Amino acid sequence: MLVVDSVDNSSHFDYVFTYPTVDHAGKPCVMSAVLSLPAAPKASKQIGKMAMCSHYSIMRSDEAPSEGDVFDLQTIGLSKGMAVVSADYEGFGATGDRIQAYCFAEANARASIDALLAAREWLIGQGYTLGDSILN
Repeated sequence: MLVVDSVDNSSHFDYVFTYPTVDHAGKPCVMSAVLSLPAAPKASKQIGKMAMCSHYSIMRSDEAPSEGDVFDLQTIGLSKGMAVVSADYEGFGATGDRIQAYCFAEANARASIDALLAAREWLIGQGYTLGDSILN
């Protein structure tokens, strides 16, 4: 995971990052996502649960999670003290030069799982203690 931007939103922190995954054709690519951390777990470096937010179809690049658009599911997880990971999906964020790959369930699921695993590995490398629970 390569952090490319971070934002302090007062109640939580967002880390925009890129990570390796595969596209809808099964070819390796780099996609982007956002890791959101509530303020308290960021300060204590203790995270009980992680949530993977699989968002609905979006129509514009500025609606992608890495562009700062916050989905209700993200805010629910953050309000419960969870680290929340939201993948942009193919055609948005780092892959914005591609056609949006709607309805590629396997590819979107793989992108979300790979984003979560990359964020989890990064958090551990930053000294966070993580629980075993993951919410999707």
